[in-house]
Amino acid sequence: MKVDISEIKRSLGAHLNYIYEDTLEIEEVLIKKPVYINLKLTNAGSRILVEGIIKFNAEFICSSCGEKYDYLIEAKVNEEFLEESNLELINFKNDLSLKDLSIFTYSDNLIDLYEIIRQNIIIALPLKPLCRLDCLGLCLSCGKNLNQGQCGCKNEFINPVMDKAFKKMKIRKEKKNA
Repeated sequence: MKVDISEIKRSLGAHLNYIYEDTLEIEEVLIKKPVYINLKLTNAGSRILVEGIIKFNAEFICSSCGEKYDYLIEAKVNEEFLEESNLELINFKNDLSLKDLSIFTYSDNLIDLYEIIRQNIIIALPLKPLCRLDCLGLCLSCGKNLNQGQCGCKNEFINPVMDKAFKKMKIRKEKKNA
């Protein structure tokens, strides 16, 4: 996913479009269909701006009921690349590593887009994947998926902290009435 930017480096404001529609493998994600990537690379003087969108279908496991489901994700990309010989970057290198700063770099007029694409895909993933917003989850007693119907268990969820507090309140009330 390397892009030659020598043409846009010649004039400030020049840009090029990068479009990719094919399979993409990222270790942390099960991407089901081809990924669609549409990025615009712009010469902004001391840096190259990369803006655009990534669309893909991924397979998730619902955190509530455990069922697999597919979900379309759209990730917006807005990143900057500095040339490795850039003076701003040289000053940063003396103090911290580039990974600590999350600065993307390029050299020889070639930008490798893979890492920004990977990071933006990961950031776009849901923290708590749900197959649907009203997912009922699993029965706490028998484990049946409640989205497929009720199980017949008598589920009386008791929060141990609140149960203890209610018992104390009940004891106090009984002492007052006695």
